[in-house]
Amino acid sequence: MKIPKQIRNMGLVHYLGALAALLLLVFGYFLLAPHTQEVSVVIRLADKDMIWLDNGSPRSVSVESIRPGIKETDAFGRVSAEVVRVSSFDQPVRESQYIQKKTVYVTLRLRASYNEKKDQYRYQGTVLQMGDWVRFTVQSSIINGLVMQIPSRNDQQQTPVLLNAQLKTEGPFTHEPFSETTGVDRYIADAITVGDKVTDSEGNVLAEVLEKTVNPATRITIDQYGVVHTQQDMRKYDVTLSLRVTARRIGDELYYLDLVRLKVNAPLPLFLSKIDIEPRITEIVSVGK
Repeated sequence: MKIPKQIRNMGLVHYLGALAALLLLVFGYFLLAPHTQEVSVVIRLADKDMIWLDNGSPRSVSVESIRPGIKETDAFGRVSAEVVRVSSFDQPVRESQYIQKKTVYVTLRLRASYNEKKDQYRYQGTVLQMGDWVRFTVQSSIINGLVMQIPSRNDQQQTPVLLNAQLKTEGPFTHEPFSETTGVDRYIADAITVGDKVTDSEGNVLAEVLEKTVNPATRITIDQYGVVHTQQDMRKYDVTLSLRVTARRIGDELYYLDLVRLKVNAPLPLFLSKIDIEPRITEIVSVGK
């Protein structure tokens, strides 16, 4: 192979000048390029265009591809994004009972640029801010949702709460309108077992049935003279439950499944192994014990 005449005529000064220019470019890149560092971010998956429906939560089948260990690399083969944790549980409020929705939290480790003056991270041109919408692609999986924590923290302020609740014939899971009694059918009472638990995808216990009491329900009737009578119902049963739930403290309020505020008479969705029920809270016994 013949070396071009111009290159053969280049002397030592030219070589040194070219080397100095190259070193200057490298130095300028490291001097002016933004400082990068790893940061862990927690994102709740949600569709911005469908936030009005089930809080934008995705369907169960649409999050199967997002799993710990999947990575995104840059042109130099360096890992720029990695899914380190995926935690999910059943969506407590659903517009449609026939579409299973999940509340999904994804923890990502990102190699992002960091602005020390603003204490701000930027990834792929997107500024990472609490409560802001983001959309990333990690190994052909779309991470679309709201930034909940940056950087991620292990302290979730989880608080155990002991409470009592009564199951009634109302709410999204039971639709029989018995105005004269609040009892439920026997098969519903039998499907609830002491020790049954509500868990998330990582096996963390979100709620547990500690005690169950089943008694014949009372029916209210009115005779032909307008006199009100109470008698034992032959079909319906009153079910009272003692429960321990895991709540998150936000300010002075306690929230179960991130959405349900724990108050007396509030509905409490329980996705048990054999049945989904929604008893109403009758008493908050203790908090943090």
